[in-house]
Amino acid sequence: MTKFRVVLLAVLILALTGGLFIADLTYARRAPGGGAFLPLWQGTRNFLFQGVTPYGELTALNAQTLLYGRAARSTENSLRADQPLYLLLLYSPLAAIRDFTLARALWMLALEATLAALLFVSVNLADWHPRPLVWLPLIIFAILGYPSLMALHTASPLVAVTLWLVSAVWAISRRADELAGLLLAFTLVYIESLLPATLFLLAWVFFSARRRVLAGFGMTLVLAFSVTQLLAPGWIADFASAAFKNWQFNAAISTFALFEKWFPAIGARLAWGLTLVVLLMLGLETTLALRRDSRWLFWTLSLTLVATPLLGFPVPAAERLFLLLPPALLIASVMEQRWGAWGRIAALSVFSLIFALLWMQSFFNFHWAFLWIAPLMLVLLYWVRWWAARPARLWADQLSALDEHDSR
Repeated sequence: MTKFRVVLLAVLILALTGGLFIADLTYARRAPGGGAFLPLWQGTRNFLFQGVTPYGELTALNAQTLLYGRAARSTENSLRADQPLYLLLLYSPLAAIRDFTLARALWMLALEATLAALLFVSVNLADWHPRPLVWLPLIIFAILGYPSLMALHTASPLVAVTLWLVSAVWAISRRADELAGLLLAFTLVYIESLLPATLFLLAWVFFSARRRVLAGFGMTLVLAFSVTQLLAPGWIADFASAAFKNWQFNAAISTFALFEKWFPAIGARLAWGLTLVVLLMLGLETTLALRRDSRWLFWTLSLTLVATPLLGFPVPAAERLFLLLPPALLIASVMEQRWGAWGRIAALSVFSLIFALLWMQSFFNFHWAFLWIAPLMLVLLYWVRWWAARPARLWADQLSALDEHDSR
């Protein structure tokens, strides 16, 4: 019977994988996109098969021709590869595929698996064991939400990088320090989106005397830069130039751009004031989280991810909204675990509203939606802070947990 179940499970996984791949391939053929993945795929191909820098004009022109059918205009994204060479080499298996549509479909399939893994790792970090019926709304919120589907449409590697970041916290909680250091070394991309979170984790590791995490982080970077420097001397300068050009083009909305548009006289000062307030909040919470356990660490990481768009970085809308997924799962877990049936109802109501509003803002093209959703998520995080950052110690909490367990 056990072997039959294993075989049945394997058949179901293969069928699901095959169905998803066919759906992804059909979508990739009918819907142009994949702009986040295209320059990385093209850059890796050019480096492996033509021996040219993945950060040069030829690579950018090749990518532009594939997406636009011509060279990019001054108002369009120049599609320059802007990830370090040691990360670009991770795309080598996909770069070996000549057909970009097929490569994009396979990458989308990998991102869907990554998204599922991110869901499970976040739930595990929250020490949550949802009922089977609770998984359905979780999956709908995580996979069918506007930010997730936009990340899949653009084939954004941010999905994978977010998994590495959250998995680093999971590795820290399991005392797998070298693995945590390796994962952190691979999060040094998407500076506008993830740099504050990565810096927070490195600060926590340093002041918590988790030297093996720092050793794994440092050794991974030294090895990665040494190998890639042997393969392509001078790539760092090319990468810096491409990253700077992408930064100059960055058309994403920031708090500074919005406030200066809405309040021309005082907009810049309002944006700086908001940045300082958020920095003070993050600095205080980082100090409080030092030498605490993994639950507190995950809560503070979630707070950092939510607060990052308010610091003034020009982060694309889909990216900054996708980063709210792990914090949202943490909030839902506390509601469900601490308040039982009422908590499930509250969580379902709150996140159904957020789900609907995110899709609504996409239809109306409200690029400033992060200005309402980030503060809302901050309020929710502080609402559940006590229970999220601490295990159930109070007798009332323990009794509530026992009652909930018995009712199941």
